[in-house]
Amino acid sequence: MWQFTHVIYRGQTMPRPNPRLIMYFQFNGEGSSRLYWHRQDEEGFCESRSQYVYDKCYLHKEVVWYNPDSRAECKTDPDMREGNQTVSRLTFLPSGQMKLYLPLGDETIVYLWSQIDEDEADWRAPFRGHLGK
Repeated sequence: MWQFTHVIYRGQTMPRPNPRLIMYFQFNGEGSSRLYWHRQDEEGFCESRSQYVYDKCYLHKEVVWYNPDSRAECKTDPDMREGNQTVSRLTFLPSGQMKLYLPLGDETIVYLWSQIDEDEADWRAPFRGHLGK
């Protein structure tokens, strides 16, 4: 399981833009993933599940399920829309971190994630640890 911790923009590593944002990315070995986030100072959460293929440092992902109990605003996030497909560069570092490269206009922003145990996660969603549909 991975927790979003920092961004890298124009070569500079910075704390995540909103320190109250708690975001997790979870993969299983069968090609299913879970993206989940909430803000510590607000009610609710956003959650989706995807099918993925990791090939040659690229994550190919398609959203297959959106949690209907997610906040209404989540529907504006492409990662929460069923059927949305993305291909993103994804690399794993020996330090136990993961870099997810995302487009930002004509530039790229890198989300830096740290590996954590699932027991350390701060979940609000009722499907804790479940990656199936």
